[in-house]
Parts: sequence; C-alpha cells; structure tokens
Amino acid sequence: MRIVIDQTLGIPVPKDMKVIIREPSLKKKQKLEEIIGKKENRLLKTRLPVVKRTMEEELAEIGMHLNKHRRILYIYDSKMTDEGALQRVRNWYLPEYTLQIVDGSKHRAYALYLVKMMGEGYSLSRAVPPANGHLISNVKRITVSNYQKIGRKPKKKCYLLSGERLENKKSETNTALLDQLLKSHPETKFIAVGNTEVPERENLEYYPLEKWAFPNSINYLSIFPLPERSDRN
Repeated sequence: MRIVIDQTLGIPVPKDMKVIIREPSLKKKQKLEEIIGKKENRLLKTRLPVVKRTMEEELAEIGMHLNKHRRILYIYDSKMTDEGALQRVRNWYLPEYTLQIVDGSKHRAYALYLVKMMGEGYSLSRAVPPANGHLISNVKRITVSNYQKIGRKPKKKCYLLSGERLENKKSETNTALLDQLLKSHPETKFIAVGNTEVPERENLEYYPLEKWAFPNSINYLSIFPLPERSDRN
C-alpha cells in the first residue's frame, strides 16, 4: 500500500519511506514553501491563495496514483481537500482499487503514528479506526478562515482540546498544559507533532512539523496516546 499525504499537514515522514506528498493547488501555480518563506513573519496576516480542485481533477490525479499502486492510504487535509470528493473518487474505483482516507488535520499525531506503523511493516485494516487525540493551541477553535492564514504567531493563552471538546483548561504556555496531560496519564506513552518547541519528556515522542505545515499563524501541538501493541513485552 502506498501513502499519499497532503503537503499542508507537514507530517515529518521518515527518510527511508516512499510517500507521495500531494501539493495544494495555488493561484499562479505558486509553491507553498515560497509563499510561507515570504509571509510567515508578517504582522498583517494574508490568506493562502488556494484554488479548489474540481471533481474531474480529483478523479484524474488520484486515479493516476491508484492505477499505479492499486491500494492507497490518503492522509488528507480536510481544510484544503474536499472529503466528499474523495469519497466519490473512492466509490468510483471500487472494487478493483482500494482508497482509504484519514483526515490528518483532526489528529495529526495519529496520522504520523499510522505512517510509522506502515514503515515498520504493519498493514492497515480496511476500516481505519478513529483516533482519540488531544490538541493544544492558542485559539479555542481552528476553522478554515484562521487555518489558511499566513503570518506571525501571536502570544496568547493556550487551550486544551480533547476529542471534539474544549476542556476547561488554559495556560500561558502549551508546555504547562502538556505537562498536566502527561501527569494525568503516567502509564501512557504519547506521540506528538507541532510547530513549537517541546522539552524532552520521558513518556513522549515529539516530532516537529515541517516548515510548510498549516495552520501557519497558530501555535499548534497534536498529541496521540500510543495503543498497546501485541509485539511489546
């Protein structure tokens, strides 16, 4: 099975893995890295110039990958890629081809967990289970409007979101909230990704997101509790 990942997720893929990074469609055929390099430190935020793909474009591009690899896990960014269009593409190519889709923008640490498991030789079942993850950010809710903004990250209080619910917890730093979460689950190992610095913790594997990851102007930390595996002693 080949993995396709939306570039805007910024998932740090292991160097020895063959993964297809799908770039967003931008106006004037601009490159994501170039736009971020020019605008990421500006006080006045600007919106990423996204061009929405048509259904025909989705069929052609994803169909090209399916025709070549037959089985694909697509970790997509729902704030950039239309989930409904992906479902229609998946149904179009059934039953000869398999297209599994996972919304990486909801649980980015879970997305990295899936990538790492496949890199270790594990195969995914047809029904990928949902993830129970945590999110720490300096906004209470991440929407398309603030997700696609490019600019300097403001210094604001941080909030903890578990699942789809905002917990009644906030702090001046994401580190304080992270420590509270880890201390409340001392026997659990976690994997985390983010666009901020995280001090080393005994029960946490932290991986910084790639520079082109979105949201660009929001401090972001995704945490996923690692499930027990049968190959562990």
